[in-house]
Amino acid sequence: MNPQRFDNLTRLVGGQLSRRRMVQAVGAALLGWSRDARLVSAQGGCPAGQTDCFGRCVDLSSDPFHCGDCGRACAGVPSPGYSSVGQCVDGQCQPVCLPDADVCGNECTDFSIDPRNCGDCGIQCPGDYLCCGGRCVSEFTAERFCDFCGYQGGWPQGCAPDETCDRGVCIPSAEMSNRAGEGRRLLRATAQCEVGEVAVEIENQTGRRVYVGFARAQRGAAATVMDYAIESGATDQLWLATDASEVDPESGALVVTSSGLLAPACGETVTIDIGVRPVTEEGRRIEWPGLAARTISRLESRRDFDALYALLHPDAKRLVSAEQVRCWYSEFLRGQETFEATILDVQFVQWTWSVTGKTYDAAEITYRQTYRPIDGQGPGTVVDAVQHLVLNQGQWRWFLGFEREWLTSLPATCPPE
Repeated sequence: MNPQRFDNLTRLVGGQLSRRRMVQAVGAALLGWSRDARLVSAQGGCPAGQTDCFGRCVDLSSDPFHCGDCGRACAGVPSPGYSSVGQCVDGQCQPVCLPDADVCGNECTDFSIDPRNCGDCGIQCPGDYLCCGGRCVSEFTAERFCDFCGYQGGWPQGCAPDETCDRGVCIPSAEMSNRAGEGRRLLRATAQCEVGEVAVEIENQTGRRVYVGFARAQRGAAATVMDYAIESGATDQLWLATDASEVDPESGALVVTSSGLLAPACGETVTIDIGVRPVTEEGRRIEWPGLAARTISRLESRRDFDALYALLHPDAKRLVSAEQVRCWYSEFLRGQETFEATILDVQFVQWTWSVTGKTYDAAEITYRQTYRPIDGQGPGTVVDAVQHLVLNQGQWRWFLGFEREWLTSLPATCPPE
């Protein structure tokens, strides 16, 4: 992960030790120290093949607390996770799976929460899904909200068998079926394709004004930065030009709004379901920048660099061109794919962009995003990061970089593939 993309970045080690397992590891370390170490004074000097480490005779080739050198402990081997204090083989630390860990090849894991091995080895959850109780579940309908999956407090608890978890609220399944979308906050888009044009009808039932910031035909002419609003309860039309001489049934539209990303194919209706009514103003205030951050990550996963540039803050656009953003993303994502982010926290802060020294009223978004090699070879990377978004022209907009020299030094044109 290029650190210039984000304000603060913490790489998660795949399968970190839980607090319970860390206690086990520390306890094993203490037991091992007291059981295996021999005092130099009791030996009158260390025997052949052993070394004096802080007054104790140890074998550097096999001692897990002095592996290859005095004080180099194998405790807390970070990868793979779910390991105990580890073992020392020929002076090199190797992990040892804890008794209750699951094993996939040479990797220690936990089938109940590992999104790369969910329920069994090699079962990969999609990027916007969590592994909860050995099942891949959506972040919006899953036990993460109703069962507190992965959180202190335990699981499974929450919804009864005849209930459905809807964004943290347990609702009788029959009631959900009867509603059929009533009482929900929805944004719909329908695309109809003709020669040289894609017509998109957008229906706003979100309960607030929705801003359209970018639109284009999926297979057509140049993109359009829109910056206009559709009032709550209203329906509006977009006409997006294409350069095709005939209707392409695989075409459609891409429309980026303050409520998320709409991409209907020709003759298709797509819907963004934001949640149930009613919603408090405070809830809506927190919800909207989170939607914007997820939209940005979805555009990254689609490699829609023009749309990403359209959502860049004007102060950043003054310093970097659309081609520079395209070149940077192309290089950054070379050989890897990414997925829609999971929003972990939203805070509102005074934030200073270090590139210019200007201070903004910003939304501070903490999120988690997954990256993995396109060819499927090698493990993926799970990243926790913090991003700041600033409201401008009805859209929460992002910033690229935190060093002016780096930003202005980005290449003006992309090198050949």
